[in-house]
Amino acid sequence: MQTQFVKLEKLNRFKGQIKCIAIFLLVMAAYGAISFLLPDNMWIISINLFLAGWLAWTFTEYFIHRFWMHDTPVAKAKPIADYHLIHHTQPTEMDITTLHRFMVWLVVGVLLLASIYFTIYLMPFAGFVFGFTCYTNMHWVLHQSWSVKIFPRLHRFHLYHHCKYPNSCYGVTVLWWDLVFKTTPPSEPVLLKRVTDFYFGKIPVTKKP
Repeated sequence: MQTQFVKLEKLNRFKGQIKCIAIFLLVMAAYGAISFLLPDNMWIISINLFLAGWLAWTFTEYFIHRFWMHDTPVAKAKPIADYHLIHHTQPTEMDITTLHRFMVWLVVGVLLLASIYFTIYLMPFAGFVFGFTCYTNMHWVLHQSWSVKIFPRLHRFHLYHHCKYPNSCYGVTVLWWDLVFKTTPPSEPVLLKRVTDFYFGKIPVTKKP
């Protein structure tokens, strides 16, 4: 009986992934169709390709966070989920350093230059890496208390994800995939000060010996 339940649960998770991918492909197809209606200008095409890559990243960010870091239907995802759990238990601990963030921005610049001077078909890749770079920076920002003044809604959603609803609010740089796939929090609770203090690292984490 338990084996059947596990199989059914895995099947439902798999269906959830397929549904998300299908909707994403429909969105990208609509984006491509609209792009064909725009003027045949090299700069407009370049910007559209860049934005397509960035849009693809925003979905990748959501998909990996939801299905690989939290909901793990395949064995391959378990190490990623276990690693991500450490971040939830130690919110201020991040392996991506300032140097890493600078280096990724450098990669974005190189890709943009290569796209301009060699081929615009590198633009989607540049947009994708740009999205990842924004993610690495935004994630750090959202763990600072002052982020509420700059990105109030992103700040609130990420706080809920860590402190109240770990199975919702998967987007970090954008919220629209949570809205599309209905993984927004069911309510907007008032979080206790000791909970938010832990999130912002104001309470030391007690590590097991």
